Amino acid sequence: MNKRLNIKMIDLSFYLMMFLIGLVALIDVYFSFKHSDNMINGEFNPLGKFLIKLDDNSIALFMTLKMLSTMMVLSILPAIYHVSKKHGYVTCMGVFLFQAWLFNFLFS
Repeated sequence: MNKRLNIKMIDLSFYLMMFLIGLVALIDVYFSFKHSDNMINGEFNPLGKFLIKLDDNSIALFMTLKMLSTMMVLSILPAIYHVSKKHGYVTCMGVFLFQAWLFNFLFS
């Protein structure tokens, strides 16, 4: 019974991390649109700057690709987890830690 509870807690924490990954991405996009007039100067990501310039200083292309990549990650993580809980959990943890850093960066 204890092993079963442990597996359920691991499953719960995996899906909680996935939810938080999506939530931080959503917050990031919200602030990007809110401050879109300053994005070209405030964006630190060189690829992001390139996409903004490519789209005539609009953040539309950058945000679309950012959300598309987030959706892809959130779609692939459960597939990895289904094949190997260990690899899926570790991969999700890596993405989650990056998103936690991003959240801290956004609010500092």
